[in-house]
Amino acid sequence: MKATKIFTSIAILIILFVVAVVAYVFFNLNYLVKDAVETYGPQITQTAVNLKSVDIKPLDGSGELKSLVIDNPEGFDGAHLLKASNISLQIDTKTVSEDVIVIKDIAIDGVNLLAIQDGLTTNIQKMLNNLKSASGSSKEESPEEESETRFMVENLRFQNNSISLNTEAFGSYSIDLPEIVQSNIGTKSKGLTPTELGLAIIKPFMERAKDSAEDKLKSVLKNNVTDKAKAQLNAKVDEKKAEVNAKVDEKKAEVKEKLKEKLGDDAEEKLKSLKGLFGK
Repeated sequence: MKATKIFTSIAILIILFVVAVVAYVFFNLNYLVKDAVETYGPQITQTAVNLKSVDIKPLDGSGELKSLVIDNPEGFDGAHLLKASNISLQIDTKTVSEDVIVIKDIAIDGVNLLAIQDGLTTNIQKMLNNLKSASGSSKEESPEEESETRFMVENLRFQNNSISLNTEAFGSYSIDLPEIVQSNIGTKSKGLTPTELGLAIIKPFMERAKDSAEDKLKSVLKNNVTDKAKAQLNAKVDEKKAEVNAKVDEKKAEVKEKLKEKLGDDAEEKLKSLKGLFGK
């Protein structure tokens, strides 16, 4: 009888512990998600990552993250590298207790990327270098990483995107970046760790942004080179015109002087008379 009571007490304690853990996660889920983003994010970008607020609804699996900001890599100034006004997601609630949590949809909305040119490189290229470094280190999983919760994303969209490009010599430009869509990031059988998932989401976006920024830089450089060449050509034309006009004026002066010499002391009066004959 005593043994039964002991086992019953232990079972009740275990149940209470599980309930307490579930309750803690449930009531602190927003904080836990925010902390995860701001903890794993810098491991990927090697810069500060901040999130203003999180609103997760566990019962229906929906969530909303507000104002995600990724700072510039070292060596670049600016308000941010990337800023997203809103991130909405939909989780498949049936998979929450499984090894791989399936996120059915992620929509990252109102993305602005502040691209800065510095010499022969940009902050986008520097960030891609950081991501490459993080990608290399993520391939060597520690035992802790092997036991991490894994994720799979069925659909991902970056929408309402824009790039603000600041150049050293040619000023600032705005670039529209089309909607970027990815599907089936990770697998339902294995999934991705938070670090791997972050890389799989941000890297393709940064690569597309880099291509768009470089295309704009090439266009700006080409136009400025063309304008400069035109300006130089016009300057040379004007210079040649001035030289020709100067030579003509010089020749006129020479002819006038020679006429004066031939006409003698009253050359001016005779020249006026000649002009009168021709109506000039």
